[in-house]
Amino acid sequence: RMVICNILSGSEVNPFDAQEVMAYVDQSIEVEAVQRLRVAYQSDDIGHFEFTIMHPVNRISTDVFLKEYVNELRFAIQSRVLLQTLIPFSRVTIEYVAEKLSISPPEVEALVIKLRLAKNNGGLLLDAVAGCIVNPRHNETKIATNSSVLKKYTQAIRQLQQSLGKQIGDGLRYQP
Repeated sequence: RMVICNILSGSEVNPFDAQEVMAYVDQSIEVEAVQRLRVAYQSDDIGHFEFTIMHPVNRISTDVFLKEYVNELRFAIQSRVLLQTLIPFSRVTIEYVAEKLSISPPEVEALVIKLRLAKNNGGLLLDAVAGCIVNPRHNETKIATNSSVLKKYTQAIRQLQQSLGKQIGDGLRYQP
């Protein structure tokens, strides 16, 4: 339960790193399965995530407790991957997103609608007629990215300037 709560909260702390938990990791198939589920979730690997849930050996889809949270976990990972997929684009076809998420186009539409209702979608718009998802924040993201890149370049140039200034300054000193 603690691990599922940890995953859903978006915490970066890995509960499997605790000494109390490490004793159980290699002893139980279910614990290993939840650990793989957490790794897939954190790395936004939907294929591995779905495989871990559906594989009968892992017993996740049949576990009474975990079964309650599978849809919530699936929604969370699909939402994250959807939003990451849309960052570099102003428009993306629903078919492309469906392929990336390994779900059907109607499920993508339902996901975008659910995100809009949760007000957690970054302003995404669904254009069902054109069959695409519109990212109105594309330009904002682009500007923010360009701004951060320019700041990094500016810092690098200042450091180079200071370094060269010290080297040139040392070289110009008179040494008898």
